[in-house]
Amino acid sequence: MLVPRRADMRHKSNMFKLLSAILKDKTLSSKLYFKGGTCAALRGVLPRFSVDLDFDLLEKSLIPTLRPRIIKLTQNLGFTLKEQSQHALQFFLKYEAHDQERNTLKLEISDLVSPKNEYELVNLEELNLVCQTQTIPTMVANKLVAALGRLVSSTAI
Repeated sequence: MLVPRRADMRHKSNMFKLLSAILKDKTLSSKLYFKGGTCAALRGVLPRFSVDLDFDLLEKSLIPTLRPRIIKLTQNLGFTLKEQSQHALQFFLKYEAHDQERNTLKLEISDLVSPKNEYELVNLEELNLVCQTQTIPTMVANKLVAALGRLVSSTAI
């Protein structure tokens, strides 16, 4: 994964710390499916630095069980819960940083998942951990759907 600025090194380190902890937690790693820009960058198909962690959750009924587990995990890692959604698994986690550096990490777990999404086990070499991720075609399809959605909503105004 690329890191464009020296100031982003702390953010990358914190992102990897959180991602590694999620992937090492048997409950979380069996229920969450890694996706998005950071996933694509770690898989070597997106040559840019991505700043958040995104996952799919296929079983919406698990939200009440996973929320406290995620909060406890992030607190054990030294993150401060800056903000969270009451309706979805979306967390803004603060960490110590110098002036002019990022100091907040977004963790988002979506339960609005297309039944057409496909997943596969992948070794994330930079972390030396295996996880369930969206397939590359699924990532591309979801990015196109999101872009078209933004286009349609901006032209409808």
